[in-house]
Amino acid sequence: MKKINLSYIVIFTLIFTLFISCKNKNNEVFTSEIIYDAYILPVEYDMPFVNHLGYKDRQQVLDFIHKAMKLNKVTDSTGNIISLEQINNQLALVDSSFSYTQSNNLEKFILNFWDVIRFDESWDYNKKTGQIYKTVKKISFLKVIKDSFMMPINSKEIFSIELNAAPKKSKIDINKSMVIYDVCIIPLVENSSPYYHQISLSDKQKYFTDLFNIVKNNKITVLDYFYNLIPKEKISELFYTRGIEDSTNKEINIPVSINEIGRIKFMEQWYWDTTNLSINKYVIGVNPGLKVIQGDDLIGYSPLFWAIFNKEFVNVLR
Repeated sequence: MKKINLSYIVIFTLIFTLFISCKNKNNEVFTSEIIYDAYILPVEYDMPFVNHLGYKDRQQVLDFIHKAMKLNKVTDSTGNIISLEQINNQLALVDSSFSYTQSNNLEKFILNFWDVIRFDESWDYNKKTGQIYKTVKKISFLKVIKDSFMMPINSKEIFSIELNAAPKKSKIDINKSMVIYDVCIIPLVENSSPYYHQISLSDKQKYFTDLFNIVKNNKITVLDYFYNLIPKEKISELFYTRGIEDSTNKEINIPVSINEIGRIKFMEQWYWDTTNLSINKYVIGVNPGLKVIQGDDLIGYSPLFWAIFNKEFVNVLR
């Protein structure tokens, strides 16, 4: 009997291993590391979910931070473990809204003033669906420094938390709030890290070639910027922009170049796992943005389309 049971166990293990390896064959590395800042306190509230982390989510983040502090996982910019008192003092140092004598600066900061989070991640994607899977390695909590006209000029790191790896999300809560935010994938400012807002051209070419083919072959739900469904017969038009031919001064179609993609707009759900001290990001959709150049200056990005990986969310957006 023991031999039979052992045989069953061996056979089951082999089948399971084969299933997992076949499943992972569709996964490709998008980028092994990228560090970027996401804005989570909107200036305007007329676009739901955009750069917005709601009060309920911020309460979860506060619990997450307190758990990390108990485990001595909260560090300053040099990697040294810091206390709640040191965080309170750091906040008072960078923003006059906080006082050195107040003990609730951290709570006040997270719930009302926290505007930037820095992620250190690696990205994989499914070659058949285009869906991106993010592994969050580290998060840093930043405070925007503004000039006298209240315009952002810099960000100051307050503290960071090293995270444990989170398993890919298998069950999604359709009613959970979303976060929509931009990630520039070309460096716009100097930074000591080679991974800061930067993805190699070869990695960019690989992912967007696969995603564009998925879109062109009508294997994914595609929406315009305002979440309207794009008809299948209109899909081919997404891959051309209008321009003027120099020699004839006539308007012509110019094929979209992957090289000109400088920004990805992400639509996600963030799951804060306080027990395991990990963050699971579920990527609902992506919107590539083409660089808009005026003279020699980059003045913005032109969105191409929303590629939605889970059709259940389409009705939520409307």
